[in-house]
Amino acid sequence: MGNESPQYANRREYGVDIVQQITAKVRVLPLECQGAVLAFVEELESKGQGGPRRSSYGSCADIRTDLSFSEFTQNRREMWGQSTDTELDP
Repeated sequence: MGNESPQYANRREYGVDIVQQITAKVRVLPLECQGAVLAFVEELESKGQGGPRRSSYGSCADIRTDLSFSEFTQNRREMWGQSTDTELDP
């Protein structure tokens, strides 16, 4: 239990209170509005269950990692100007 993320700890602490508040508010609504609330909650459930998240490793697959030091310094010079040359000279 000590290894829980704060997100789940908050759910545990405040979850019952929120459920009670929502239940109390929905009970006083007219039947049509209760149906609208139910439809909204079902929509939220379907959005939340989008399946497992994809790995982020593939998002960087096309990044070139074989730059030489001179190519790196040239790119850096083009991006930041001549002022960075003295910082990188060996």
